[in-house]
Amino acid sequence: MSRVLIPLTEGFEESEAVVPADLLVRAEVEAVFVGLTGASVTGSHGITVSCNGGAWNDLKPDPDDYVAVFLPGGMPAALRLSESAELKAFTEAMAAAGKVVAAICASPAVVLADWGLLKGKIACCYPGFEPKLREGGAQPWEIGPCIADGQFVTGRGPGAAFDTGLALVAALKGEAAATRLKEQVVYR
Repeated sequence: MSRVLIPLTEGFEESEAVVPADLLVRAEVEAVFVGLTGASVTGSHGITVSCNGGAWNDLKPDPDDYVAVFLPGGMPAALRLSESAELKAFTEAMAAAGKVVAAICASPAVVLADWGLLKGKIACCYPGFEPKLREGGAQPWEIGPCIADGQFVTGRGPGAAFDTGLALVAALKGEAAATRLKEQVVYR
């Protein structure tokens, strides 16, 4: 089964992590939560997630074992993700291998654009972070809840969690799979 790595750190936006993970699992893609600070991580609204992949330092994820990496947002969680040298190396390896790299909310700007991974790409982020996208060489897209540009999938915020999750499923399993899933979960 294909696997997607979803790194979590304190203060992450719960819906942005759990909704896309749920959609991935429904599409028969394993969603592997890994905590940068430990095996349990508490989100911005006090919900604690027990990471099925455990702690980063224990798992030591290998990019060869995953088809995608998905970075939830939330502040200051996105800043904490951006400060992880291990996550940066992992994500750069995923991008270099042509694998799917996805992020939502502040993470497209604060993490991916800051790391230079969105140069020349169209991307979206939480409103107000567009200058950070531009600084990283991306073209901000503000028309809808999410966008895919090549191997990169980006979403705007908590309200875009379903759209971003479905776009991630489409990137990994095809549009037909995403359409079937959309119907199964009675989404719009």
